[in-house]
Amino acid sequence: MENTNQKRIPLLGEDFSKIKVQTTHGEIELPDYYRGKWFVLFSHPADFTPVCTTEFVAFQKRYEKFKKLNCELIGLSIDQVFSHIKWVEWIKEKLGTEIQFPIIADDTGKVAEMLGLIHPGKGTNTVRAVFVVDDKGKIRIILYYPQELGRNIDEILRVVEAIQVSDKHGVAMPANWPNNEIVGDNVIIPPAKDEKTAKQRLEMAKKGEIECFDWWFCHKKKEIELKEIVLKGIERFNEIRVPEAKAELVKLKKNEIWVRFSGHMCFTCGAYDYFDDLIFEMLEVGLWLERKEFQRENENSYLVKYKILKVEK
Repeated sequence: MENTNQKRIPLLGEDFSKIKVQTTHGEIELPDYYRGKWFVLFSHPADFTPVCTTEFVAFQKRYEKFKKLNCELIGLSIDQVFSHIKWVEWIKEKLGTEIQFPIIADDTGKVAEMLGLIHPGKGTNTVRAVFVVDDKGKIRIILYYPQELGRNIDEILRVVEAIQVSDKHGVAMPANWPNNEIVGDNVIIPPAKDEKTAKQRLEMAKKGEIECFDWWFCHKKKEIELKEIVLKGIERFNEIRVPEAKAELVKLKKNEIWVRFSGHMCFTCGAYDYFDDLIFEMLEVGLWLERKEFQRENENSYLVKYKILKVEK
């Protein structure tokens, strides 16, 4: 006879149940603590274990990329909080990586039971689970890995970005997106549900508006917003071109952008080229700019206005 009182793991599309948890950053309540943001909750078997240590370092090294997707990270194991704190200190001291996201101390097993993180066939500690929760508190992705297998953190980053693109544009994402073997970085248009739409798809393909292998298999380029292009260009500038200067977007209008440059820059050495270096990086992402004016805010900060000449999406 079926046990109707048996607890089950949460399912995709369900709300993440509210629960107060003790973390290395203090007590928080999930999912409200991350209201308006996505978050990835990932469990690990135990502190001071090799595979878990490699995972935490990998998550931290990609933390900024998660945050650019409006997504936070939070770890979990059934260890006590003092163990987490000591382990985080060890990682910083020995490996030079500071873990900046919180870790849940689930020593009572309350969260592990709620999320189905302990699988009797795999022992008494938590398996490597991943829960991706959206900005409305709904569970969107669930992944389970055995204790002996470390996770691919780039894949977790990929699926967060992919599901966000799917939500925003009403499209589906092909295998290995954005590096699919058939359609490259294109996204899949949901199949037509009637004959009229099927014919319209083929007409759109003839006009070059979309691409189709057949009416039921159509794809197109991902729609990119202007802000996304600008931020991508600024990221290139910060990471590739001028390591001693940092640029940040201050204001974005239809035909102009304002960018703040700060850092240890030698403007007295004729280094206004920093402003034009950004123009070159913007060209790489399809944005044509013209520098119009600039204001000196202080010794190490300038505000520069650019006119947007052309956008190649």
